[in-house]
Amino acid sequence: MARAEIRQQWETRIAAFRASGEKATHWCKANQVNRRQLYNWLKRIEGTGVSGAPSKRTAWVHVEIAPELETNLPSSSFIISSDFSKRIMEMICRNTVNWS
Repeated sequence: MARAEIRQQWETRIAAFRASGEKATHWCKANQVNRRQLYNWLKRIEGTGVSGAPSKRTAWVHVEIAPELETNLPSSSFIISSDFSKRIMEMICRNTVNWS
């Protein structure tokens, strides 16, 4: 079977799985599909896990702090995760975070 045919077959299976509303374990057993293969193809085709939520990948943002915002930080430049709370970052810049 050609790669395009295999991919089409898995796209059809994934659509059926999503439409069923069943948990992966039950759907795979009923449809004689290997659960690990289902997870693998979900990631390949949709970039998601079984829940339907996009895979969470860490993205990093470079932050430069203006000199007037510097307080007791060792450097005016550091890196934070993109899911880091904007409010926490603002508190850090104002030096109002209580770390204890």
